[in-house]
Amino acid sequence: MIMKKLLIHAGLLFLISLLELPLISFSQNIGIGTNAPKARLHVEDSSVVFSAVGAVPFNKGIPPIEGVGRRMMWYTDKAAFRVGYTAGKHWNKDSIGD
Repeated sequence: MIMKKLLIHAGLLFLISLLELPLISFSQNIGIGTNAPKARLHVEDSSVVFSAVGAVPFNKGIPPIEGVGRRMMWYTDKAAFRVGYTAGKHWNKDSIGD
């Protein structure tokens, strides 16, 4: 009986934590090298490396995101770093070269 109550309480605590997660994770900026981040992700006074292991694959997957929009993106399958805006299909797989 006690074990059943403990499991019910643990389940309720888990459910409550899942409901609060969006409030916690989207309400703060994250800083690397700073205690006062000024953006969702703020890297101060440091280098940033995006890397992938091995050669560019023959069969490439889809980019992390496609379609219209503004973004900065590292597409590992084509070893392509893209930054900017498009109102067309320029962010799609067939529009990005190796």
